[in-house]
Amino acid sequence: METAIVILSAVCAILFILCIVFLVLAVRYGKKLKELLPDEDDLAAAIEIKDGVRYTKESAVADAAGVNVTHREGDVFLKRDKTYRAEKDGALLPGAYTVLVAQGNAGSVKIRVGDRVREFMHGDRLVLGEGEEIAAVSADAILR
Repeated sequence: METAIVILSAVCAILFILCIVFLVLAVRYGKKLKELLPDEDDLAAAIEIKDGVRYTKESAVADAAGVNVTHREGDVFLKRDKTYRAEKDGALLPGAYTVLVAQGNAGSVKIRVGDRVREFMHGDRLVLGEGEEIAAVSADAILR
């Protein structure tokens, strides 16, 4: 009976030491792993259309150099001072979008949604409802 207690105590001590080593390694390499993964703020929505409504999946909008603006299929280009309407069977569908600033050196763009103008940074989210009007005020923009 005494040998069983000694063996059990040794196994518990070894498991305790292994847990501490695992925690130390998890904290150490977890920080490095976070640096390699893209931030949620750097993600834009890939789209899926069901019944005329836009649903999103994730894909990156920023690379290591910073801003990444490329026009992809499904993107909507907002020309400055032109009004667009979100419609189920139109070119601009209601749903969630990520705003991309079309000018490389500008970090933000002012966009009118309905009757309100708001400044959007590159990568900000925007949700459009059915029949809502939108216009880029300060510069061209891309909705992804």
